[in-house]
Amino acid sequence: MIKGFLLTILVGFTQFIAAQNNPIELNEVTSEGKITIEAKNSSDQAIDLTLTFTLQGMESSNGKVVTKTVPAHGTTTMSVLSRKGGPASYSYKSSYRMSQIMDDAAAMPEEPLDDVKNYKSQDVTLDIPEKGIVVFSKRGCGRCTYTTKYFDEKGVPYKELNISDDKKTSDFFWSTLRKNGFANGSVQTPVIVVDGKVNYKIRDLKGFLEETAKSHKK
Repeated sequence: MIKGFLLTILVGFTQFIAAQNNPIELNEVTSEGKITIEAKNSSDQAIDLTLTFTLQGMESSNGKVVTKTVPAHGTTTMSVLSRKGGPASYSYKSSYRMSQIMDDAAAMPEEPLDDVKNYKSQDVTLDIPEKGIVVFSKRGCGRCTYTTKYFDEKGVPYKELNISDDKKTSDFFWSTLRKNGFANGSVQTPVIVVDGKVNYKIRDLKGFLEETAKSHKK
């Protein structure tokens, strides 16, 4: 109970959305008359979570219907509930689906390539074709796996170069980036070259792949 008004809690302070093995856990933290609702994802894949609120005498910081992506093994604040005045109560329904992309780009930091970034950049014999697709991938990269799987399923021809395989490939990768204006020491993978154009900061990966597939099917 929050001092000054009656708070009827219609959901538990910690709840799992459905089955016991459900990957989403909802936690409610009360502080200074406000309730922060956080979602914790215990799975290896990003999850799109929707909460639909029923409110009396309260307001939600993000509206009555809130949809956010909860990153794999991460926690996201869904909403903060605060009192408007008078008797107050709240409840909410929840639903979720697995995100179509392994890692949400907006929630994913750029990946430091510690195993290769200290190598001296040097030109190597590998080249980038004027036409076609080259995917620079990295071991353990969920976005890279999503990319190659998407192209395979859509029948899009491409060449994959894994920069974790050897020094020659990683040197070529960095040389290609720097020739195209990239000056940082870390980058988010995959880097995708389409008809000679190097794309190294792809926020909307799904949209980018869809557009690329339209013009590069067999």
